[in-house]
This record gives sequence, structure tokens and C-alpha cells, in this order.
Amino acid sequence: MSWMPLPKSGGSAALGIASLRRLLTDLSFVALGAIPGSLLRWLVDNLAVVNLLGAFVLGWLIATAAGRPRAWLLVGGVGFCGSLTSFSGWILALHSRIQGSGWWVALAYWLLELLGGLFFSALGMGLGQWMQRRWPAQLGDCFKH
Repeated sequence: MSWMPLPKSGGSAALGIASLRRLLTDLSFVALGAIPGSLLRWLVDNLAVVNLLGAFVLGWLIATAAGRPRAWLLVGGVGFCGSLTSFSGWILALHSRIQGSGWWVALAYWLLELLGGLFFSALGMGLGQWMQRRWPAQLGDCFKH
């Protein structure tokens, strides 16, 4: 499954309208997830915490994506996690650490946050896989439309 599904373009006018509808639907799903993600980011106001939380949620979403509708990763992965986490904010925080504490402290934070993100992503995937095994029928039915 593609991380960020994009609509395929068509050659005829009918396919063009269908593609436009698909694009607008996809954008609506992304926006639906982006609103709560950005609000949570604003409320938490701690870049490391939201990045680790976003890695956890993204891992869980990926682990539970099989058989889900296309909207699953659009709402949760692209919309929610995309607005919750921030590469640009991470880079700005690293530059601030470089200026305030030097390269070695910034490098230690970078490594800690990167490895922490990978760890929390794996933790989220593990939880999602465990939930799929533990309650396959309940999880399979509650997200279908």
C-alpha cells in the first residue's frame, strides 16, 4: 500500500472529472485529519513529544492499514500525523540547540529524537499488529464504510 495515495490521471473528459472528484475527496480526507492534528500540536507545544507521538500513531496506522479504505492513511497518516509533526520545526529546534549549546548537544538530541521516533513507530506498529490478532473481527468491522 502506498504511503500517500495519489489519484491517477485519465485521458478523456470523463476520466478527468472522475480524477478531480477523487482528488477533492482525498483532499477532504486529509483536511479532516489535519484539523485535530494541528490542534493537538498547538495544545502540546513540545516538538519532541508531538514528533514521538506522531511516529507512534503512524506506526499503528501502517500496521492496521491492510484491508482498510484508502481514507485510513489519508485521514490518519497524511492529515493527522502530517499536521501533528514537523520536520521544519525539528530543524529549527536543532539550529537553536546548535546556537545555544553547541554541535555535540544538538547532535545528541538529533540522534535521540531520530531513534526515539523509530522506536515509537515500531511500538505503534506492534500495538496495531497485536490488536489485529487480538480483536480481528472488531477492528475489521469498525472502520469499514
